[in-house]
Amino acid sequence: MELEKIKTDQKVQRGSIVGETVVENDISVERGNRLINIHIFRKDNVLKFFMIIIAVFAVFGLGFGIGESYSRDGSSASSDLRGSNSGSNAKQNEDDTKGTRRFINSNDLISRDIAVNNGLEFTIEDSYQSRALKILEQKGVEKSYSAQKLAQRYALLCLYYSTYSVRTDVTDDQFGYGTVPNWKSISPWKFSWEKDECTWYGIACDTHGLVTRVELTNHLLTGYIPMELKLLNDGPIGVIDLTDNRGLGQGRFPAVFSEFDSLEVLGLQGCSFTGKVPEEVCNRNIKVLVNCDVSCSCCEPCS
Repeated sequence: MELEKIKTDQKVQRGSIVGETVVENDISVERGNRLINIHIFRKDNVLKFFMIIIAVFAVFGLGFGIGESYSRDGSSASSDLRGSNSGSNAKQNEDDTKGTRRFINSNDLISRDIAVNNGLEFTIEDSYQSRALKILEQKGVEKSYSAQKLAQRYALLCLYYSTYSVRTDVTDDQFGYGTVPNWKSISPWKFSWEKDECTWYGIACDTHGLVTRVELTNHLLTGYIPMELKLLNDGPIGVIDLTDNRGLGQGRFPAVFSEFDSLEVLGLQGCSFTGKVPEEVCNRNIKVLVNCDVSCSCCEPCS
């Protein structure tokens, strides 16, 4: 009896153990299923999250692309428009300039007796006369210019190119062999070719725009005084003062000054002229200022 009871108790204990094991197994399975479900849920959410992010970037990317394209096209159109307007304005300005200016050729100077050598001077391409003419061809003059204004402008251009950085024996002696200075850079004429010559440095005019004074003292002029300067004689020119330009003086005393009628003062003191002042100049009652080594019967006493 006791033996059977013991066996029965052992069976019961084994059954209890088995039952507990089964229950524990069921719990483990259930927990496993829950973990799997949670994992799947999380995985699905992560995928959904990335899908949303991708969709957002796609939308913004499309919008940015469209905006950029629009901006680029708009900018291009604006640029084209500005370019078109700029071109139109430039053309308009050019047309306006052409409309108010007259461009001069050699025939204009010859037909008006402004070309001193009747046009032969323009056959040499690099002559100072040809260079002066080139400015008139390129820059022109106001359409309102009279023949007298055109003549004085051409005369001053010839003065510029015949005395601007021109090498002579005098410059070699005064500045050193091969050394030739430029005009001083105080309001240089070459930057004012389109302006009235009355605004050029050293030039004074009357109320009619005709030259009354040429004063270029100590301005590093070199070379030669051009014969074309006599074209100023048709106006009220009273003073030509080229004092202290020691680079001037090549050749004899400039014969052009015997062509003046209204000239009152001629300043050449401090230049390098030698020889004798022509009597024709003295007969004009011009007050001449020269160096002591110049022979002159009518000049102011030198010092």
